[in-house]
Amino acid sequence: MAELGQRPDIERKVELIADRIVRGKFAKNNKSVQWFRIHRAATLVASTLTSAGLAHPFLSLFSEQGQKPTNQWC
Repeated sequence: MAELGQRPDIERKVELIADRIVRGKFAKNNKSVQWFRIHRAATLVASTLTSAGLAHPFLSLFSEQGQKPTNQWC
């Protein structure tokens, strides 16, 4: 078994992995990471609804009183 300091290449790799784990645990409380997760989930839901035939489901929510926009030129 190697002594401490005898294999610095392996020690650096272990330190790098441990550093990534610690940064990942701190990152989950970051606001930008939380926003990314919410945005990813909303995109997934919108994509699923659109592929199921409900084209632009969120547009009807944001339009006036939930009505579909009408074509004024016809």
